[in-house]
Amino acid sequence: EEEEERVIRKEEEEEEVVIIEEEEEEERIIRKEEEEERVVRKEEEEEEVVIIEEEEEEERIIREEEEERITEEVKECVPRYEYIYLPPPPAQPRRKCIPCLLYTSPSPRDRQKSRMPSSA
Repeated sequence: EEEEERVIRKEEEEEEVVIIEEEEEEERIIRKEEEEERVVRKEEEEEEVVIIEEEEEEERIIREEEEERITEEVKECVPRYEYIYLPPPPAQPRRKCIPCLLYTSPSPRDRQKSRMPSSA
């Protein structure tokens, strides 16, 4: 009878060891899957960052090109101002720079006929 009990206990212990080993293996598998998921998430995040950086760079380039285009359009439309030095009349003790609008483009009327004499 004692022998039977020993055999039964031994079998139970072996079963426990097997169960513990199976649980440990399951835990290793779970940890491995979790690590793989973390690696995949990290790679996805890195790809996302690269995509965002590329999109931001494209937007920056588009903005700069648009600003440049607008600047050129404005330069074409806005009359040009230059500052010229006008000496003060004798009564004024200080010198002044006065903004002066210079005529830089012909008006439609000027294209139709010249107002300059032909001898000029």
